[in-house]
Amino acid sequence: MEMADKMNFATTQEAYLTGERESEEHYRAILAMYTVQTIALEAKHAEEIEVCQIEAKLELVEDLIHLEALKVEKAKLEVDLKV
Repeated sequence: MEMADKMNFATTQEAYLTGERESEEHYRAILAMYTVQTIALEAKHAEEIEVCQIEAKLELVEDLIHLEALKVEKAKLEVDLKV
């Protein structure tokens, strides 16, 4: 509305339309900023999901490695029992 203060309007209609246009531009700019922010948040969320999935897979692999080590140990004990 700062520009409207500096302008001389011939009619109240002209002043109204100018104010309306400036308000619309202002709110469109705010909407654009929120849109960019939302896109950034969605991208961050997607990355966080991917990190969690990778961490879960690593945990599963570690568990499987541990189980495999236990299977090997069990096999050794069974061999020792048979000897």
